[in-house]
Amino acid sequence: RSGSSVTRSNNRWNYTDQEIDLLCAITAQECSTSYEGALAVISTAINRAKSPTWRKSYGSDPLSQYKGKGQFTYSIDGYYKKRLNGKYSSAVKQAVIDGLNGKTNHNYLSFRSASHARKHGISGVTIGDNTFYSN
Repeated sequence: RSGSSVTRSNNRWNYTDQEIDLLCAITAQECSTSYEGALAVISTAINRAKSPTWRKSYGSDPLSQYKGKGQFTYSIDGYYKKRLNGKYSSAVKQAVIDGLNGKTNHNYLSFRSASHARKHGISGVTIGDNTFYSN
């Protein structure tokens, strides 16, 4: 498998291949329905990393946001582990790489599954199988 290192400069991140795999596994567990859906998940972590409030609580990079207690599958249920070592689509990997290189598809800070959002009256924008909103 060819290395897909992401090099970031000017306030950007520099992750190892193993960290990229972890980012992809978490992203895929949160949404693996489409490239846009996966990009929306990584966009949330990127938006949080840029937000003074979220940065103060969980860290200044997307992976730290993903690891925040009670925030994503990483600390909630661990289901992402079954997707480690490349067990996700190329669309998910491309979305993560694109996100880390500056491409985002929304400015929201939170999301819930679309079904949870509907059930609980959370309004926002649905991308993939999640509804994105700010709080």
